[in-house]
Amino acid sequence: MMIRFFSLVLLSSTIIACSYINNQPDSLDKSSTDQSQATPSNPIENTSANDLKDSGLKDNDLKDDATKDRELARYLLPTVIEHSYGKTDYLEAWRDLNGDQIKDVVVLLQGNEWCGSGGCTMLIYHAKNDHSLSLITKTTVTNTPIYQLSTKQNGWSDLSVYSKGVGQVKFSFDGKSYPSNPSLEKPYQIQKVDQQLELSEPIKLN
Repeated sequence: MMIRFFSLVLLSSTIIACSYINNQPDSLDKSSTDQSQATPSNPIENTSANDLKDSGLKDNDLKDDATKDRELARYLLPTVIEHSYGKTDYLEAWRDLNGDQIKDVVVLLQGNEWCGSGGCTMLIYHAKNDHSLSLITKTTVTNTPIYQLSTKQNGWSDLSVYSKGVGQVKFSFDGKSYPSNPSLEKPYQIQKVDQQLELSEPIKLN
């Protein structure tokens, strides 16, 4: 009888001990292993375009000139490849034309395919936060100098380009585009507050 009693006591103690062990948290060794295998998040990789916008940073502020030139070339190629097999020179000037703190781009194509006695083809691209460029204007017979004026129409700065036989003329945005033919526009007298666009040296597109 005593033997059976001690056996029951020993069995109960064993069950209680096992239950206690199973209810304990993982050991420090396992916790350390799990922590060493965890991959820390990269704050830059996890920053979205919206986060950049909310922080006051603009995509164009984060890009160097070489990057912007590559992106512009990507948009220019479909436009020029039909006429010049993708090989032509162009001049560019990056300026914020609509007050969104993102620099848009004015392009003056060069070469016989794009220039005549009256001037050259000019393209104006609207630059957006997502790095894309949208062509809003294609003009003919356009010459330098090109100015960004202090006045605006429909949220976009007025421009002035040189038109052969007329002189400086004024370009106003109509809500969708700037005029396509400078020779049909009214003469304009440049003011001291008007800012001349600093066009780049010729860039080869190929």
